[in-house]
Amino acid sequence: MQSWQRLSDPIKRPVVLPKRFAASSVSPITTALIILLIGAVTRFALIASVPMWWDEVWSLWQTQGSFAQTLALTPYDWPPLYYLLLRGWTYLVGFNDVTGRLPSVLCGLIGIALLYRVARRIGGAWAGVLAALLYAVLPYMVYLTVEARGYALLLVLVPLLAWLHLRWLAHPTAWRRVLLYAIVLALCLYTSYTTALLIGLTLLHGTLFVITCQRAQRRAITLRWIAVIALFAILLIPLASRLIGIAQVRQKNISEHLAPAEADSVLSNFYGWLAGRQPILLLILILFASIGLFLWWRSNRQNKPQVITYLLLWAIGAPLIMYVLRYFLLLIAVRYLSYIVPGVILLLALGLSHLPRVIRPVLPIALLMFAVAPFPVELYRPPLSDEKPTRDIVRELGQRYQPGDQIAIDPHCNCGNPVEWSFYAQIYYPGGLLTPISDSAPARRIWYIADQRATDAALIKRLQTDRVQTEAFGPYYMIATLYKPAPQPIGGLFGDALRYHGADLPARQPLHAGDTFMVNLWWSADAPITLDYSFALYVIAPDGLLVVQTDGGPQGALIPHQTSQWQSGVLYDDQRSLTLPATLKAGTYTIRLAAYQSWDNARLLPDPTLGQQVDRALVIGTIEVFNY
Repeated sequence: MQSWQRLSDPIKRPVVLPKRFAASSVSPITTALIILLIGAVTRFALIASVPMWWDEVWSLWQTQGSFAQTLALTPYDWPPLYYLLLRGWTYLVGFNDVTGRLPSVLCGLIGIALLYRVARRIGGAWAGVLAALLYAVLPYMVYLTVEARGYALLLVLVPLLAWLHLRWLAHPTAWRRVLLYAIVLALCLYTSYTTALLIGLTLLHGTLFVITCQRAQRRAITLRWIAVIALFAILLIPLASRLIGIAQVRQKNISEHLAPAEADSVLSNFYGWLAGRQPILLLILILFASIGLFLWWRSNRQNKPQVITYLLLWAIGAPLIMYVLRYFLLLIAVRYLSYIVPGVILLLALGLSHLPRVIRPVLPIALLMFAVAPFPVELYRPPLSDEKPTRDIVRELGQRYQPGDQIAIDPHCNCGNPVEWSFYAQIYYPGGLLTPISDSAPARRIWYIADQRATDAALIKRLQTDRVQTEAFGPYYMIATLYKPAPQPIGGLFGDALRYHGADLPARQPLHAGDTFMVNLWWSADAPITLDYSFALYVIAPDGLLVVQTDGGPQGALIPHQTSQWQSGVLYDDQRSLTLPATLKAGTYTIRLAAYQSWDNARLLPDPTLGQQVDRALVIGTIEVFNY
């Protein structure tokens, strides 16, 4: 009882470190800004480079409607707060995969500042610095505060709850903290149901404080504590129906023995997620922190129960309880332990900050090793969640788009689900809508998406009717291939056997001075060709002067580079690239085509029916050029 009596004594002032543990001479503001900068860099490095996985896509997808629709689409196992806030955010700043992650990054930066304040209150300035740095660089914390899910909001509210709880222990007779304390308790549960255990342990800790407090203050403290609990219960009334619903679903899953497979390894997985690619480093930090905690215990005997009891309940008690009850609660996925990470960080920071002074300069360097190690994204996502690069495929399709393009997805390809395609199309594809292949009105250009390990032969045969494969991109398990026909099915001859079927000029015009653009030339052979011909493209200015040209044999990844290897009756797509001079004047420029023998530069005579000719060079079109 004596130790609990110490626990119940209000803390009159924040606990501070002895002078030998005082923070360095660096300005606290400078230190805080450096840590926030590190936290920002580690998060913004991932915000666009790591594609969203299915849960993130759904989080943003469900916020496209009204607030009422967002609420209706909220998954049964999540409270609505994060999704409603995300709906408000997308309404203000727009809808895409980068801006959708910005609230999580902002929450992460706020969380760094809050945890610094909590650790500083517990163990002094140096503990605050280490706690903030751990929050900024631990891979699991970085990932959770980039992902577009509710965990980032949770990792702001949990340190705020700890801050308010410690302040209430220090000043339990003040009414002004009652309302804010109750609101934050409720917000935690409105963000994630998994915080119910932490809330319960926090209320238990507070109740023991009230029971063992000094008799003279017990009545005043009890009234205020009852007010906190009562206000918290009132604030939960709108959530009551959802809480009952999830309890019923959980009970059904328990009766059907639907415990996840990772139930028995959740604690070891949790350590692995915390450590990322540095498990040995984290183990060393834990060992050193344990020594530091012992030193802190010895030097702060008077204040140790108030702090250490709550931290142990939070960082060690909560995961142990969840593990013991893992088959009953079904709350055993590693993600369900995310609210415990700030408590673990506080214990580590408190212990490390009380190590001998000589070790202090090494600690920030050791912690920064987490930031420079390769980021283990694959640890934090379900297997195969990143297997299909749907975002990258849709983005590239948008960049290569031409009006009228259609999409054909092979039925054997596991190429993502329709929600993902629709989500990314709204962000990256012109018009925001992918047009599927149509039997009644097939497009001239059709993009075929397939896994090359298993394809539909009938669909490929249909695509190859009057079309040719011209370009492709993407990995073999989700490759996008363009099929399109020649502009002129019949065309005309150059010489005796080389048949020209037209050209594809840039679809997006006008061009600008300095632009590089592609011209696709379509050819076939009426008879076997024994010689290797070359082709020349010329850009001619309005005054008749040559601007730029390209010469050489056939070009492109899907075409033989010698005409002597061409087969009769097969279409070939010759792909040419030209770059306009940056000083080119605005105007209309003509493009001419010539086929010639490279050994003597003799040009083949184009069929007169193909159109205008100048010195045995065929005029194949014009381009408009702007220059600012």
